[in-house]
Amino acid sequence: MKKTGVIGLVLALVALVLCVLSFIPMTPLEKYNVSFYGPLNPIFGFCGAAVAVIALIVSIIGTKKRAARGAGIAGIILSAFMIVGCLSGAGLSSVMNQVADYLNEKPGNFISQNMSEKDRQELDKNLNELLKNVEKK
Repeated sequence: MKKTGVIGLVLALVALVLCVLSFIPMTPLEKYNVSFYGPLNPIFGFCGAAVAVIALIVSIIGTKKRAARGAGIAGIILSAFMIVGCLSGAGLSSVMNQVADYLNEKPGNFISQNMSEKDRQELDKNLNELLKNVEKK
């Protein structure tokens, strides 16, 4: 294909959109009037990382062709950043999803099963204080 560099760049831009979506809180918390990270956020992050890897491969192939060499180089640079960005977004949102499950009191959530009662009370106090301040703004 003559346009593999352009295709790689477009895939890197798709990965950029998925990376941004992985950092946007989308799930409402039931107790508070605040949106938080939910199960879709890590999915966006991991899908963005997969698309970025494909974009990197296609962009590398695209730099071999003379027709779209500049787009291929841009695709390589952007997809390399998107691999790191999407994986960090997926990791952050996975942890925050656990916090959201804890705040929404979903049965069997990881945090409530693995904390002592004293630590859970301290966490509840800190989260309530933090989220009440966010709610006022």
